Amino acid sequence: MKRINFLAALLTLAATAVAFQSCTETEEAPYIELDGLSSYAVSKEGGTVEVGLKTNSEYYVEIPSDAASWISSTSTSGTPAVLTIEPNTGDTRSASVAFVVADGSAQVSVTISQFQNNFISVDPTSVSVEYSAGTFDVSVSSNVTYSVSIPTDATWLSVSSTKATSTSTVTFAVSANNSSERTATVTFANSDNSASATLTVTQTANEGLSYEENPDWTVTYDGFSTVNGYLGDVITNTTTSTDTYILSIYSTELVNSYDISVIIDDTVSYYEQMITYYTQAGYDVSWADFLYSGSYSESFSGLEEGTSFTAIAMGVDESGVVTGKYALSEEFTVSRVSGTDGYNAWIGDWTMTDGTASTTLSIYGFEADSYYAVYYDDMPAFAAEYDSTDGSLLLYAQQTGYSGTSSYGTYDMYLTGTYTEDGSKSYCISGGPICKLTLSNGTATGTGCTVTYSDGSTADITAMVYAGLLTSGTYEGYILTFNGIDEFAFPLTLTPATETSSKASVSELQNAGKASKFTLLNESKVSSFKVK
Repeated sequence: MKRINFLAALLTLAATAVAFQSCTETEEAPYIELDGLSSYAVSKEGGTVEVGLKTNSEYYVEIPSDAASWISSTSTSGTPAVLTIEPNTGDTRSASVAFVVADGSAQVSVTISQFQNNFISVDPTSVSVEYSAGTFDVSVSSNVTYSVSIPTDATWLSVSSTKATSTSTVTFAVSANNSSERTATVTFANSDNSASATLTVTQTANEGLSYEENPDWTVTYDGFSTVNGYLGDVITNTTTSTDTYILSIYSTELVNSYDISVIIDDTVSYYEQMITYYTQAGYDVSWADFLYSGSYSESFSGLEEGTSFTAIAMGVDESGVVTGKYALSEEFTVSRVSGTDGYNAWIGDWTMTDGTASTTLSIYGFEADSYYAVYYDDMPAFAAEYDSTDGSLLLYAQQTGYSGTSSYGTYDMYLTGTYTEDGSKSYCISGGPICKLTLSNGTATGTGCTVTYSDGSTADITAMVYAGLLTSGTYEGYILTFNGIDEFAFPLTLTPATETSSKASVSELQNAGKASKFTLLNESKVSSFKVK
């Protein structure tokens, strides 16, 4: 019995030992924990990130599909796990990366954030447009504020709208091409040029263009007078045709030296530059604002006496495409009114300043020994009186003869004198001279005058300025002032202006004279200032 019991005890102990051994050799459950940060910030240049882990298992790295292009890892065990981050050429980006044990029973995650790199890209990178005027769009992707730079000699190309956002559309405008094919490279860049992109724009030539004189146009020189309030040498095109055209004047020497196609092409380019300039300055202008149709007279300033000139009517449509039609005037020379030595001493160009503002004041003889025509800042001419008793020149507040339209209503343009009454600014538009100019040793001084009104009241004039008197609309009777038109305070100083040659040069895109139609006014504000 004892042997049996002993054997049974041995068997029981052996079983217990086996059971105990089996329990102590069972594997620990897989786990994985972070041993460090849960988020990492990476520079735009990219690099590696080491993620500290505590784990008793092999693992795999789970990267979101939309981040697989810039995050990768070959780590499968141990610590740290290494993530490789590619350079960033776009916006700031982030992703959540998981580390998952082999059987998928446990995982931890970290957030990877990467800063943006400066970038600009354009689509498309090259554009080909037809010879006619028009617009086209370019899509720009960017994470920086950028500017658009067009070569200075590509006056036919301009930006009509743009905004610097992450994705934007830039609209370009092209002028009509009336010559050979042309190309420009446009650059998009941020302020420090750390990001840039280029766009190549090619415009085809107008292959079908030919030039011929238009028998329906008769161009003549009509002397020195005032047209639409502007004083100058008047050119008229007489026609029954409705074809649109522009008028220009060149020296006869130049007209005889160049083919008409070159002269017309460069004249149109000059107009394109002016239209672009005014558009960029905030004016709503187009070719239609500078074209004539039917019979029309235009005044030109800046023509020199003794030079032979030729006026040309040039066919251009409302998109700026040259039609090829043209007409030339007979050759002509210009002459000016002259009188006594004292009267003639005032005739010419003067630099006028009040110590702050400065401009060129042009004085032309109009009625010998009595009156002059005067203008400055390319504004409408006004009359000035010669006082033969002391040789002085009197400038009057007056209506110039020019009328215009503004967003406030129609207006008549005046040369006005300003003064202060009851603490407020007031405008004098009539009543007598507002400035007396006295000449001594080649230099003139202008002082303000005292104006006496019909009711017996007086005003001491302290300055002069061009201003509009509104004649219609809600603000009828109000004064309209203009941006860019300086007010000149008295006393004034006038010195002879430095002479400059007005000889026309096709290569420099200069007309012999400036058409009054190029004078555009940018209205500033209306005011209920007192007007007398």
